[in-house]
Amino acid sequence: AAKEWGMPVVRPAWISDSVAHGTALPTSAYELKPLAGLFISVTGFGPRQRSALVEAISALGGTYTGTLERGVVSHLVAEQAAGAKVQAAQSWNAEAAAQNAGVLVHVVRSAWIEACRSADRLLPGEQFSWFATDKVDAARAEKLAAEKAAARQQKSEDSRRRRAA
Repeated sequence: AAKEWGMPVVRPAWISDSVAHGTALPTSAYELKPLAGLFISVTGFGPRQRSALVEAISALGGTYTGTLERGVVSHLVAEQAAGAKVQAAQSWNAEAAAQNAGVLVHVVRSAWIEACRSADRLLPGEQFSWFATDKVDAARAEKLAAEKAAARQQKSEDSRRRRAA
């Protein structure tokens, strides 16, 4: 949301360094890139495409990893919806869905990388997913979040009524 409003998203070091200098420092050296903090693997691409994707992931602040490690990799950029890495990600996602845990690894098309670059922000992987279940899980997670928010609101209102009585 901040990027959409033209506000920089910076690392916490910007605050401490600005305080140490007694003035707000320029944010450019502290800005977070769109894929910062993400571990991303790639599969099914030829050497040139793979190299270009690895460079783009790095330029956007992500970390490329050649291995697909459960609990580490958040996105798998796949040339097609097939192969050992894709099957492993689907298996992990199926296990997570059975536990209502959502998607563990978003299996996305390479267009996701370019879209994040163009938007200069992290875009939801579901929009670029190879699998409809990712989209369903995202919708389910959104619905659960709305239900939890409504329950918190109701609890808060009930509490206020009890205090007022």
